[in-house]
Amino acid sequence: MGPKPFLTRVENYLRECRKPNALTYAERARKLRMLARLYHDEIRKDNPSLAADPKEFSEQEIHAIVDWARSKQYGIAYQVKLMQYVRLLTRFLGNPILDRMKQNGEDLPRSVRKRLHAPSTEDILQVRQSLETVGGWRGHALRFAVAFHYATGLRVKELRLARLRDLNLRRMEFTVSAPKGLGVYADGGDGGRRIRVSESLRPVIQDFLDARTRRVECMGLDPLKVEPLIPAWMGKFYGEAGWRGVRSKAFQEAGIKGNFRDLRPAHAMRLKKLGVPIEAVSQRLGHTNTRTTEASYARIADEDAEDACLEAWDDNAVIWK
Repeated sequence: MGPKPFLTRVENYLRECRKPNALTYAERARKLRMLARLYHDEIRKDNPSLAADPKEFSEQEIHAIVDWARSKQYGIAYQVKLMQYVRLLTRFLGNPILDRMKQNGEDLPRSVRKRLHAPSTEDILQVRQSLETVGGWRGHALRFAVAFHYATGLRVKELRLARLRDLNLRRMEFTVSAPKGLGVYADGGDGGRRIRVSESLRPVIQDFLDARTRRVECMGLDPLKVEPLIPAWMGKFYGEAGWRGVRSKAFQEAGIKGNFRDLRPAHAMRLKKLGVPIEAVSQRLGHTNTRTTEASYARIADEDAEDACLEAWDDNAVIWK
């Protein structure tokens, strides 16, 4: 196994494991390699009695890793993610130690309930108004993106990689041609998920499309032949970093805090408040089941939950004696 069995096991696992999507796999590989190196160089160096091979890990080795992560003051979400990757590795090696520890109620990092908050309609209208100070193409593109994300619940990638033909203005429909997991477990193309777009958004869309035409013609291109709905320079798709940079700089200039990712839960939570069934919200967001929708998107907001509970309690007040 060589001088660093943990690292050797990680490399074998990464070669032979079932590959998730590229970004998830890259993150898993990076964190496991980092942990393997630090386990040999720091954790086991301070306690040579620890097993070097994760196939032989017991409670002692797992607690040593947990204690080390806590000593580094890593956030709880980061600790949980590290242990998830260690669990995948040890399971692959036929070592069920983490499953056994969890079943026995051992002290392991656990995710805390995420506080759910999303901007209100008033907040989003204020963002759009603030973006009026951003001139040129950036202003038009970002004002459109804010409104479209909020009105549809699309993921950032699903709009960034949208094609002009995905938007059917006559029928007010949008085809999600670049869904999450595209190329791994999701299908794109013209057979992708279709969502209806509110008629109230038509003036916003038309204003954006007029600005898009002017921008593309300034590049000497035919607007109808440029594929991206939101084109970058010379009619190309924005990359993830490039689109994030456009948003970040413009928001900073306009004195705005937040990002596009807030708009997906905002869309879901507004539907929840309007009484839309959770099954319908889940389908609109493209979830395979309602568990994710309820846990992270369409749960009642924490402040609304507090208000509802207090109102109900006061309406049936206890008479203290």
